[in-house]
Amino acid sequence: MDPELYNYTYSIDEILDNLIKENKINEQNENFRRDNKISKLPEFKYKYSNKHMKRIDKICAICLNEFKENDRVKMFSCEQHIFHKDCILKWLNNNDICPLCKKSINY
Repeated sequence: MDPELYNYTYSIDEILDNLIKENKINEQNENFRRDNKISKLPEFKYKYSNKHMKRIDKICAICLNEFKENDRVKMFSCEQHIFHKDCILKWLNNNDICPLCKKSINY
């Protein structure tokens, strides 16, 4: 076997290691993009008469609990849907759409 050729061959372990590293980098980049989008969602304290909202949701569509004064909420721009901050963060770990209207978070 030509020694020059041998220098350019990789073992299956090396190939798999490189693929795993590349996949981890892609996952990290995707997580960064998702976290960046989530951080840009408007966040505020819930008030029944909040000037940030055109309409007032009274129930979080994820946990189905009523909002209370001063609950931390995040709002999607799609239809100005609001959710408890903790609820929507858990939801967005596996999804990148609004739980109500299914529009993507595009920021």
